[in-house]
Amino acid sequence: MTRRCNLWPLCACYTQLSRYGKELQDETKIWPMDELAIAEMMIFVNLACVAKYCPDKRIRAFARNHLSQPFWDRQRAMGIQ
Repeated sequence: MTRRCNLWPLCACYTQLSRYGKELQDETKIWPMDELAIAEMMIFVNLACVAKYCPDKRIRAFARNHLSQPFWDRQRAMGIQ
């Protein structure tokens, strides 16, 4: 039996992904490298949670597809998931 998040879309993952999605679209914002590294890590962790626990099958598939991209190899190599 697979557990699913009972809080979606009121969970922290949804909130964080939405927030970073909006902030990263702002082409005028200059991100300090440390903040960008934290954002990247948080997005990865949130996508991993969504890929495993989101009750919406479409959203789970979207997150898995994103995580399959080579961009996330560094986070996977650190064993974060």
